[in-house]
Amino acid sequence: MKNKEIKFEIEADSDGYVSYECPFCKSSFSLEVSEVQKNDQIYVERYCPYCGLNNSLDKFYTEEVIEQAKNIASNYLIDEINKEFKKISNKSNKYIKITYKPLKNQLIKELKTKDGTEEIFECKNCSNHVKVDYYIGRTKVYCAFCGIDIC
Repeated sequence: MKNKEIKFEIEADSDGYVSYECPFCKSSFSLEVSEVQKNDQIYVERYCPYCGLNNSLDKFYTEEVIEQAKNIASNYLIDEINKEFKKISNKSNKYIKITYKPLKNQLIKELKTKDGTEEIFECKNCSNHVKVDYYIGRTKVYCAFCGIDIC
């Protein structure tokens, strides 16, 4: 079976940030799209700005993004199955009649990061940015790229 690459877009908020979720503490934060899309091999993992734990970027996708990816993959498979069954049903003859009911695709919704009240912080070490809910005296902020304490 050949590999199939399927892409989809997530619309950024008005500041150019897209939401992520920590797989450890489940806190949500946002990263600037242009910084995430850089082919910068220095920062191959990401850090949670709240708890400071790290993992690969794909582990920080939100539930909505994961669900969207599953639905898109499912729709691709459904389309391929429907094509194959249509080919088989066209081979009916007077002795054998083959019919099928096409499978229905999953709903694909537009993903958009909503504007919120988060604050943007810039890392003095790597110059990347993170957008988090910040409460003075109650929140410690780590850089999502290099992991240092930025606040």
